[in-house]
Amino acid sequence: MRRSTPALAICLLATPAVAAMAPQGRQGEVVVMVRDGQRRPVADASGVLVTPPHPDLPAVRGWLGIDPASGGGEFLVARPSRQTGMLSWRFQQQARAGAALISSPSLGALVARLLPGSAQRVTLQPTGLIRTPDDAPCTLYATATVDGHRIVLPAMQSAMFPLPAGRYEAWVVVGDRVHWQRLDFAPGEDVTLSHDGPTRTLQRAANATVTPASRPDLILLGPERERCTLCGDAIAAPLNAHVPDSGLVVANRPVHDPGQQSPIAWPPADAIAATNTLQIEVTFPADTDTTSGRGFVLRRSANRDWQVLGCNPIANGVLRLPEARDGDDWLLFTADGLAPLALPLAQWQPQRPITLSAGQPLEVQCHQTGGDPAIDVRLEYVPEHADAATIAVHTDRRGRADLGPVQQPGHIP
Repeated sequence: MRRSTPALAICLLATPAVAAMAPQGRQGEVVVMVRDGQRRPVADASGVLVTPPHPDLPAVRGWLGIDPASGGGEFLVARPSRQTGMLSWRFQQQARAGAALISSPSLGALVARLLPGSAQRVTLQPTGLIRTPDDAPCTLYATATVDGHRIVLPAMQSAMFPLPAGRYEAWVVVGDRVHWQRLDFAPGEDVTLSHDGPTRTLQRAANATVTPASRPDLILLGPERERCTLCGDAIAAPLNAHVPDSGLVVANRPVHDPGQQSPIAWPPADAIAATNTLQIEVTFPADTDTTSGRGFVLRRSANRDWQVLGCNPIANGVLRLPEARDGDDWLLFTADGLAPLALPLAQWQPQRPITLSAGQPLEVQCHQTGGDPAIDVRLEYVPEHADAATIAVHTDRRGRADLGPVQQPGHIP
């Protein structure tokens, strides 16, 4: 193993029988003590914890669920706080860190990161108010930015939305009309959403599912919506499209506005024309839930970023993906409880099936040079010659990190 930095020491804790770390005390929940500006406990506060995907695969972040309704993480709702101001999220399995929206009448807070274990104090401040211009109900898909972290909030339905002060990206759905705008407001400030601007109608093409690139849970076009109307700044926002027949992905592409009012087919014909489809046979270990299997075709750029070119579920042992050529192209395979597997597309042999395996469960213990646990340190495990299957994880309050099953050999850079 390599050291993460000269100030950290990392120890392997893996054995063939290692399972997820067992919760101890409050290690199995995330707990906060909610206070107002006078440091008094706040009763009846509610909270939503937003956890990241697990495992977190940076190469396909945002595409892990295949179904755009799933970003790979979870929204967990806590019961209202007690008279003592205690608010907690309990996990059936291993507790995970996450961002949180905590609110009570007229007070709220956004917290970029909460860790399992000992209770953390959160002070609520007066909220601002986001309202529609005509007080008509809408669905708000808001994403906040706090300390450089993006916090994706669950969809909310109302005509008025009390939210903590801050910076937001807001998608607003009213019927089949979709608006997008950026908001920045102070405590106690009222902000009115804008429903002005030009409109362009999109027409679903190629049985695709289309979402905003920044909000995969908002289905603009799909099996239950053949048309939608983009309004104002939403026309220029980047969109993602997934074509299920071939697995083709058209990512981060804004609508090219032809200045016409007739519906625009999306994804556009030039992006999906002449797509050859690979059919890849995939085998699983016995007693594996094969319904979670999924695969990707990726391209690595010169600066070593990853672009998703295609993705699909593995159905009946077969994965359909678009053919990729003339790039540093890779295949990546994942399934719940199995080690991610990556290989260069050039090494795939059509006559030989891809075999997924349980891999090796891996935990690490991370200490500072003085011996104290290194808390909330981001680590990456990189399988040898398979960067596309890199797994990212943070240490907990004990300095431990559970990477799940991995392919070996590999290293933590």
